[in-house]
Amino acid sequence: MRAITDNKGKVYLLTGFDFTVQGVKRTYGLFVCDTINLNCVIKDAPLSRLGYGVTLLPNGNLVYIGGGNRNYIPVSDGFKVIYLYDPINDKWDSKVTTGNIPPADVGITTVLGLSGDKIILFGGNNGDNNNLYVLDTTNYEWYVPQARGKGPVFKRGEHCANVIGKYMVVTFGKHTFISKFVYFFSFNYRFIMIILGSNGVLQSKYRSNGESDVLLLDISNDSEYIWKTSFDPTPLTINSTPSNSKPKANNIGVIVGLTIGIIVLISILSISTLFFIRKYKIYKNAKPIPTPGNVLNNEEIMSIPSDYELSHKKSETL
Repeated sequence: MRAITDNKGKVYLLTGFDFTVQGVKRTYGLFVCDTINLNCVIKDAPLSRLGYGVTLLPNGNLVYIGGGNRNYIPVSDGFKVIYLYDPINDKWDSKVTTGNIPPADVGITTVLGLSGDKIILFGGNNGDNNNLYVLDTTNYEWYVPQARGKGPVFKRGEHCANVIGKYMVVTFGKHTFISKFVYFFSFNYRFIMIILGSNGVLQSKYRSNGESDVLLLDISNDSEYIWKTSFDPTPLTINSTPSNSKPKANNIGVIVGLTIGIIVLISILSISTLFFIRKYKIYKNAKPIPTPGNVLNNEEIMSIPSDYELSHKKSETL
């Protein structure tokens, strides 16, 4: 069983076996543990699986893919029919997929691609030599991605996979080695070969082949993945989406507004400065008004009579 955590601190674990809760035996169930409020509840589920893959989509839904029954036998339509769980509305839904559907398998892992709309399936325990499949969640169609570089020779199951930066990082796991029991019988001088059965033995055969316990797959380009032997810590640059165009437009508007405001402010200050300089020059070049008792350039200063003096002289004249 594989647990997955959402961005709200809740852990989801789909059961693959019978269990008893408060004296009631149940076959199907989804454990939901809240790590913030420290409580756990059991939700109803339409399926019971082991060795499955589960992926958290950007909209918060969980996608359950593949896996086997309680005996770890792969479910025949595990990749053709997938199940989606909506945690917000506590609702299950199923989707029938198309395309290059992977053969039934257990011990797989699934991760979400960097574009947010593709689920990458890796590994498993069946005899299929293909390690990689991709499910496009926009139309629920399977396809085998293009991949170059030196990838793993042996298929791995029971491993772990996570996305770190631009890489899908696969760690450890086991390879299912099938050894067949073959017997030869002689009948009328003819040899007849009869295959009685096979025995699946789990072993880390990839190590004897010189493969690392850690695999790196560059998934930054959906059209072609690349197997790498070294990790590049350079931060991943994700292309802008249409939803990010509005904030950028707003930023441009703010920049334009600030620029115009600065230009207007500079213009006002310039005009004010010119006006002040002009007034200063006028004041500096202005001639002072003469007052009584002062002589300027040996010229006699004419005094200006007051209203009292004018009225007094007028009365004397009369």
